[in-house]
Amino acid sequence: MAKRSARDLAKEISQKTFAPLPLYRLYGNEPKRLSETANRLKGRVVALAGEENYFRYVRLGNGPEESNAADVVAQLNTISMFGGGKVVW
Repeated sequence: MAKRSARDLAKEISQKTFAPLPLYRLYGNEPKRLSETANRLKGRVVALAGEENYFRYVRLGNGPEESNAADVVAQLNTISMFGGGKVVW
């Protein structure tokens, strides 16, 4: 997985040639910038794939509202109900 800054990812998302990857791990010490980048990413993927596809955000960890990496991989390994690709962010 390539590492990019939130600023670089934001630039990439805005390009016409943007092709989403199956998994994005957004992290850092600037929560506002991460949130803005995540929302921009989601908006771009929805625009490319359509509103009918299912997009899911997961927070990795051990808490009751969190998922682990195995859950994310399992989600990516299931077949899409609408025949499209999947992106977990």
